[in-house]
Amino acid sequence: MTPQALTSASTPWAAFASRETVADTARRLQELDGRLSDRDIELGYHNHDHEFAAVDGDAAFELLAAETDFDLELDVGWATAAGHNPTDLLDRLRGRVPLVHLKDVAGDRSVELGEGDLDVEACVRAAREAGTEWLVYEHDEPDDPEASLAHGAETLAGLLD
Repeated sequence: MTPQALTSASTPWAAFASRETVADTARRLQELDGRLSDRDIELGYHNHDHEFAAVDGDAAFELLAAETDFDLELDVGWATAAGHNPTDLLDRLRGRVPLVHLKDVAGDRSVELGEGDLDVEACVRAAREAGTEWLVYEHDEPDDPEASLAHGAETLAGLLD
């Protein structure tokens, strides 16, 4: 199966344009999860902001989560950028988010942890309560990657004590 076959159209955004395309994407991913499980491989789905597009009053991401049972790798920065509360999402997705991508954002731009719109401390607490096993530090375009990594590690170390 090619990656193209996983979506209803040629772009990932189109897969979240309607209830039908979300349902089709969920079905295809669920089938892929079954095929991977047969090989002892677990599927994890990482979101961006386009999955939170409104579809008939609901977020497409919420529809996808409701129609699947594979693991979700919630990127709390993208959820925040899309206007959603990541701590609420973590609470609703309890037991399904073994990895949380911890990224801070200012609007839709990635920034250093603690410098944006994300309540980092609340997200770490909510991730623990949701059964998350790993927090993955993420910064899409740091000015100084080495300094960003050091800052992210220091911030996380302070929150995990």
